[in-house]
Amino acid sequence: MSSVSALFGAATRLANAGRRGDVAPSVPVDSGAEGLPADTTMLIGGDDPALADDPVLVGWLARMVAAVSGTTALDLSAPGRLGGAPAWPILTEGGGHFDAAALAGAIPRGTAWLVATRPERFFAQAATRLDARGDARGADWAARLRAPTGNLALLGRVVRTFAIALHVGEPHTGAGSALRLRVTCPDDMTARQALVALHGWRVRRGLAESPEGAVFRASDLVRDGQRAELLLPGALDTLTRLFGVRG
Repeated sequence: MSSVSALFGAATRLANAGRRGDVAPSVPVDSGAEGLPADTTMLIGGDDPALADDPVLVGWLARMVAAVSGTTALDLSAPGRLGGAPAWPILTEGGGHFDAAALAGAIPRGTAWLVATRPERFFAQAATRLDARGDARGADWAARLRAPTGNLALLGRVVRTFAIALHVGEPHTGAGSALRLRVTCPDDMTARQALVALHGWRVRRGLAESPEGAVFRASDLVRDGQRAELLLPGALDTLTRLFGVRG
């Protein structure tokens, strides 16, 4: 597909992107959170009880966590619980009891997922850990997270939660796999702003003549009230390369 065709198709989809539609089923959190510290701003988890033993899923989560938070080591030996599913706090300080109410409807169900909440606090925690890495890339990201203006600052103002869920399809082949990226916002206006931002991002990524670009060109975008969700279908090995730290 040519770049012009990709842009035209993406612009056509945006004309319908404001329509209300169905987002994917969400991780249930009404049963509360067990063993999760109160000051947690980033969690990983999943529907698969054997999540911590699957090298593909653990590798994907490790790359995602390193890219978003600067944390490079995952200890999955003692999970907490979120809505009855295993969950691990990644960015957290202190003790107490985590209030899961903010995550109601925020996380698409998936084989593995991660979610960030309370953007200002999340940015501060992530920046501290990125600084501690002691490399140029970490310092650059930390500075961007602390900047009062820019795309990340805008994200912090219009988004309450940000989640990515990986659904693994058929065993061995991975056919039918997909990624879902969901944001929740304070109101309909900010949800529309987030939807437009997601659309612009997928247009840019979709211009690449590569398997990753093809995934973005095949994506779907929908808004359900204060939630905007991007669905990215594709081969499992391609999906696990879309985000995260590259070597």
